Amino acid sequence: MPTENELMEQVRLTHEAHVKACWSCRTNGRPCQAAKLLRREYNKLVKSTRR
Repeated sequence: MPTENELMEQVRLTHEAHVKACWSCRTNGRPCQAAKLLRREYNKLVKSTRR
């Protein structure tokens, strides 16, 4: 079972990899829906660890 820090790092790396690989994210200059959902999940994890 991964720790919260490991999970946060995994989600962050997944988001970064998606943005680099996603045609829509690269060409439109703004994140697609999948990237937004990944970022939202990362932000939730960060907020939960800061409490």
